[in-house]
Amino acid sequence: MRPLYLEMTAFGSYAGTTALPFESLTHGLYLVTGDTGAGKTTIFDAIMFALYGVASGSDRSPDMLHCDHVPKSTDTVVKLRFSQGDTEYEVERRLHFSKKRGVEGQYNDAKPDALLTEPDHAPTEGASRVTARIEALLGLNAEQFRKIIMLAQGEFREFLNADSDKKNEILGRLFDNAPFLWYQNLLAGARDEK
Repeated sequence: MRPLYLEMTAFGSYAGTTALPFESLTHGLYLVTGDTGAGKTTIFDAIMFALYGVASGSDRSPDMLHCDHVPKSTDTVVKLRFSQGDTEYEVERRLHFSKKRGVEGQYNDAKPDALLTEPDHAPTEGASRVTARIEALLGLNAEQFRKIIMLAQGEFREFLNADSDKKNEILGRLFDNAPFLWYQNLLAGARDEK
């Protein structure tokens, strides 16, 4: 999965509409840098939210992603255009806070909604249906994507401290290690026969 274009409105520390044209980055490796609180993690939260409806770290709920600097009457919207293989997809997720009846300035919990558009396929609508389709397209659920692709701040240490079996499982998803496991099992079987 390669992000091409990200747009955030009322999301995290981004009150207005902010666009990140990743497709204009054409060479090598890039570093997201800035002062504490500048919104670096929010960019990764937005990618995770667009794909799966959750934040990049497991300690934040989707309701917490609404920008505190805009009223709840402003919907949180994240749009992500990305490529998987040779195909481009566009996903939009929205959090809508409806007003509580009879209570001035109070809002209900956020209602999530989502839309995924892709070539040669009918649009997929609804938060859970979009998440299921994204899982099918990427071959990873949110937790796997978070651990394998994102490795959010503080979780990289967890990966480094994981036991060999857990690291093997994670790396096996990243790189097809099936041939190596076959030889490993073959050699272990030969050793056990002695």
